[in-house]
Amino acid sequence: PGKSEAPVRKSPTPKTVKSLPARALKRVKQAVKSALKKTRNAGRTVGRKLSKSKVGRAVSRSAKALRDKYLAKIRNLRELHRKQQKENADRRAGRDEKERDKKDREDQQQQQTPPTVTAAFSMSGEGHRMVLRPIENDVDVRMASKNLMPLGDQYS
Repeated sequence: PGKSEAPVRKSPTPKTVKSLPARALKRVKQAVKSALKKTRNAGRTVGRKLSKSKVGRAVSRSAKALRDKYLAKIRNLRELHRKQQKENADRRAGRDEKERDKKDREDQQQQQTPPTVTAAFSMSGEGHRMVLRPIENDVDVRMASKNLMPLGDQYS
């Protein structure tokens, strides 16, 4: 009655290797591991005296060559990975720079266009408003009590 059950632990899901160089390295590593293991076992069965013979030296030489090729492959894959990382970083930096430039251009355009000015005032006891809107090298002036109309049409 008073006993509580311990929570059931789930085993962590194995990490899946996603990058191409990592997958290639994993395959190569498995093959080299098994080949070197076979070489070691062959050396043990042959014995110490025979491992110093031509056959034993040939087996150990081939194992060393295999290990050297494996290490070279690792170096190449690491270099490839570094190169891809650098290219991705450069691409991201370029994209960020383009976005900044675009934002700067938009900010400059907003700063270059002068704002529309609206002024409210009262005249003859009534409320009016005047709107000054820049148009190229001129200013459009509109005035209204109710409907906004061009100043020249309203008072000419």
